[in-house]
Amino acid sequence: MFCNNCGAQVPDSAKFCTHCGFRFPTNADAPADAPAQNPIPASQTFNAPPAAPAPDPIPASQAVDAPPAPPAPDPVPASQTFNAAPVQNPIPASQVYNQPPAAPAYAPNAPVYAPPVPPVYAAPPAYAGGVPARAPEGPKPGHTVLHALGKSPLALIAIIAFTLASILAIVQSILSQETISDFSRNLLELMDADRDVTNAFDISLGASTWSSIAASVVTSGLLIAGMWITWSTVRRSDNRMTTSGLTMIRVIETIELVFVCIGCGVALLAALAGGVGISSALKEASGSSNSDMPDFVRFFLENYFLFVLVLACFLTLSILYYAGIVRTVKRMRATVKTGEPNHKVSVFVAIVNMILAVSTVLRVSLTGLVLEAAETALKKQEAPKEVLALLSFGEIGAVGAAQSVLMAVALFCFGLFLFRYRNAMRDAQQAN
Repeated sequence: MFCNNCGAQVPDSAKFCTHCGFRFPTNADAPADAPAQNPIPASQTFNAPPAAPAPDPIPASQAVDAPPAPPAPDPVPASQTFNAAPVQNPIPASQVYNQPPAAPAYAPNAPVYAPPVPPVYAAPPAYAGGVPARAPEGPKPGHTVLHALGKSPLALIAIIAFTLASILAIVQSILSQETISDFSRNLLELMDADRDVTNAFDISLGASTWSSIAASVVTSGLLIAGMWITWSTVRRSDNRMTTSGLTMIRVIETIELVFVCIGCGVALLAALAGGVGISSALKEASGSSNSDMPDFVRFFLENYFLFVLVLACFLTLSILYYAGIVRTVKRMRATVKTGEPNHKVSVFVAIVNMILAVSTVLRVSLTGLVLEAAETALKKQEAPKEVLALLSFGEIGAVGAAQSVLMAVALFCFGLFLFRYRNAMRDAQQAN
């Protein structure tokens, strides 16, 4: 037979090729359990081609000696043997990874899997200063009353009238500066004052007049701003009212109260000090038989202390009036801040406002008649021209008349507003 690898001829019983060392397969190499193939039926047999003729044997003279077999390799000494890595410790049973179970086989009629819906996340309540935020509350009774009063036209008319009256008062002060200067000159001429004293008095009077005008502008402006801020904040529909306007009014009225107290004290001290000189003048007049003192002057000097008493009562009422305004504004501010109704406002302030309104209207309407009667009386007594010139100081022009009427309207409306405020707050307190 011939070697299937190199084609050399070898004996039939050989197991290895003597030329290339190829191992010939034997029956022992075939698998024992290989199933026998089904025999080909006779109907499907075909005639195999004729076998090729065997090649002629190679003569001995042309035979090629087979190459010697390669020597076997020397064995590896024990010193150079490779030590295999030791077997790792087996994983303990407690750490054996349990694989997830296999997914179940698909069934056509099985229900469709629906994943669970996660719960809706609800945000925690907002915190401010460590205290949980509360839900918004409804309008408080005090805020409800203020909101209703702010919508009434009474408060709006009072604020508009006060604003216009304050502006006209400043204009009147500027226009009447020359009149005040003429009045002071005539008064000093009656007292036979020196020219230097008159000039110094004119300078000081002008400075004091302009300073009073500047102070009036500041105080009136702050009062007007506070009134408009308060009116706008009580008309808000969200009940988020602020106290800035009432705070401004309270500060201004407190400052005016301090100045009124100081002025009243100085006026009383001056009046009491002037009583000594008046007493001595009365003694001299009573001792002189040919005294040419006018009757109204004598009446005034004889009843001087009675006039001082009336002045003291008037100044005391002025102090109580401004104190009542400060107290009323303070309680209104507390109602705006807390929303709790409080009807304890000053009734005295409301009554005085209405009395001042009526007296202002009477003063405007009767000033002309009073000045005319006084001028007639002075002319009958042949009073000097300087005294008659003093009457011009009391005249009220068009600007003064308009300012007085507007201020009377503002005072009357403020008085009515205080009465309505008191009644509405009292009803709200009784309802709660």
